[in-house]
Amino acid sequence: MNFNFFSKKLNLLVHFKSKLQKTLLEEKEFIEQLLNPKTQNDAFQKLLHSYQKPLYNHIRNIVLSHDDTDDVLQNTFIKVFQNLKNFKGESKLFSWIYRIATNEALTFLNQKAKKVEYHPKHYKTTL
Repeated sequence: MNFNFFSKKLNLLVHFKSKLQKTLLEEKEFIEQLLNPKTQNDAFQKLLHSYQKPLYNHIRNIVLSHDDTDDVLQNTFIKVFQNLKNFKGESKLFSWIYRIATNEALTFLNQKAKKVEYHPKHYKTTL
């Protein structure tokens, strides 16, 4: 076996672990900024800037309509803001937000289906 090969692999693993720890630390600090009333507004603007486009695309693939997507996206960010204090850090922040967006989109579709199903316009009155 080539010692040089293993040495390079070990260095790569150490570098990856260091980078991952740095990313996790940065995310933890970012979450603290989101929770701190003094830094909350700027941090939330950064969150919107970072996640708005990928979340829009994800939601748009589910609900299809641009206007509906905007509504669901807005509801997603409201839920994120309201529930950030409950984020346990067991996943990455984006994964948590992505799940909220998915749930909001599915809830929207279910509510929309119920409205269509029970909408009075769809029934003929026979009196």
